[in-house]
Amino acid sequence: MAFWDQVASTVSKGSKTVAEKTKQIATITKLHSSINTEEEKIKALYMKIGREYYESHKNDDTNRFANELKEINQGFVKIQHYKQQIRDIKGVYHCANCGADVDSNDAFCGKCGFHNKHQESETNNNANESYTNQTYDSDIVSEEVISPIKEQKEDGYHYCSVCHEKLPDDASFCGNCGAPQ
Repeated sequence: MAFWDQVASTVSKGSKTVAEKTKQIATITKLHSSINTEEEKIKALYMKIGREYYESHKNDDTNRFANELKEINQGFVKIQHYKQQIRDIKGVYHCANCGADVDSNDAFCGKCGFHNKHQESETNNNANESYTNQTYDSDIVSEEVISPIKEQKEDGYHYCSVCHEKLPDDASFCGNCGAPQ
């Protein structure tokens, strides 16, 4: 009987040791997670401080970080240049009102309807004459603006009810004539 008591005691001690180790591992894992969370907060704060410092000193040539600030400024200029190259390749420009990408053939932004005057579309001049001089307001659209031609649909596209230009389904305004959709 003493043998089995000793085995039971050893198993009991072993179980307690395993339970304690498991609890320790869980606690250590939780602490590592807390450390990582705090380190991420600190990193975000460093970034915020650095960004604010940069913004307040970016034109200061006498600063101890003048070379680094100059490199950052040059980096921003290069980024803008690369973004413009991408827009040129895509054939788009930025809307002056909302910043959305607008097809270079469109005179009006498909997102906000702003007349960018970037490039007047030839089709705008060919639109139905009763609509060419119409100014469209997204809040007020008269009944006469609605085209008698049925709206045609294709997958991902629809046609402007005024000038019948093919538009993406998400366009709120016609890029050609500026009519709300």
